[in-house]
Amino acid sequence: MTTLQEPGARGVAPRKKSTQRRWLFRCVLAGFLLLLAGVAAEILLRLLWAPPAAFRVFSTAPSWRSPEPGCFEPLPGFVGGFQEAYPQDLPPSARFEPRILEIRINSQGLRGAEFGPKKAGSRRILFGGDSLTFGHAVAENESFPAVAGQLLGQQILLEQGLQVEAFNAGVPGYGFAATCKRLRRESEVTEADVLVAAYFLGNDFTDDLAQRSCTVIAGCMFDGPFGNLLQSSWRARLCVRSRLALFAETWLIQHAMEWSILPGFRFSPEQQVLHDAMPAAQTAACLFLDAPRDHRFRPGVEPVVTLWLRDVEASLRQLQRDAKGRQVLVVVLPSQFHIDSELRTKVLAELHADAALLQPGNAQRHLLELCERIGVPCLDTTPLVAAAGRPEAIFQADHIHMSVAGNHVVGKAVADKLAGMLR
Repeated sequence: MTTLQEPGARGVAPRKKSTQRRWLFRCVLAGFLLLLAGVAAEILLRLLWAPPAAFRVFSTAPSWRSPEPGCFEPLPGFVGGFQEAYPQDLPPSARFEPRILEIRINSQGLRGAEFGPKKAGSRRILFGGDSLTFGHAVAENESFPAVAGQLLGQQILLEQGLQVEAFNAGVPGYGFAATCKRLRRESEVTEADVLVAAYFLGNDFTDDLAQRSCTVIAGCMFDGPFGNLLQSSWRARLCVRSRLALFAETWLIQHAMEWSILPGFRFSPEQQVLHDAMPAAQTAACLFLDAPRDHRFRPGVEPVVTLWLRDVEASLRQLQRDAKGRQVLVVVLPSQFHIDSELRTKVLAELHADAALLQPGNAQRHLLELCERIGVPCLDTTPLVAAAGRPEAIFQADHIHMSVAGNHVVGKAVADKLAGMLR
């Protein structure tokens, strides 16, 4: 029996499929064009648009890696420059133009030549610290770890016939907690006999505060409020990788703040406690650490010196445990603000700080007493640096980093101390 069909019924299904294919093609084409436009916008923004100063760190060249959560260190084999960044709200006497530090990093992530297995009859010293230990704006062999290794090698070789090798694990921007952690990581690889942990009075406290939220993304390091923001926001992490996303977020910050990533830019509660304990707008060179141990800069908060020493003690005790029998030496490094009375007086006046409260040498005494109590040798280089000559000759123009002459003074003092420990 033949079934009758309406005219044109056979063409219905093919027409539907044809329409679907056309819409699919249009969607794919639209997606491709949007992708092409996004790529073009990304390229143009990278070529023509400079991010606001506050977001420059989002677009710096990859320089860092994260060996473990909350830590950063130079990329092995890195050749280039680390930009030293400093707060822009410093008083006039503390301001300077940041320098670019041209450096080379070996395959282990240390500043210096490649090294092999430890030879019989040799002694190895591993130095940890921040940019002062690393050797900001001085040649590799002019840094105080290299000077100490050379001088110590001459003494030990003459007295005991032993060779000495010094390894520089200093990292620009480190706080003391990061220093102790890196000494632990590198002690086994370098087969070190002695671990030297340098404490810089000028900014290790504030660096430790910020690095509680340290994170590395695409080779860029973020800490402080930026670190908290990157850890909590996928949009912020996208901004590290995409200039277009960063441009969009800066537009939102200017025109619709509540929809931007900026509300996530804040200290953690733990960081806020430390921040609130410091004197407001008086943090240059951490001179507030010269306050008496029980002094409170703000009512209702713990004394900042108490909080500081608690953190330092925790880092040192952990280093003692991680050292596994290796000797540990703490070296205290001052800034020019700690030895130059004229500069110190000028800066404290500009900060409207109480000079009578902040007695020079208090911070060093706090550290020496702490190290003596927990049984860690400590060398305070402040008196030697102060007696070495004109401060302008010992420090660079930033009043923070040591010149070649300053590195030599500290290197010799450390060599003499280590010689006594190795005898």
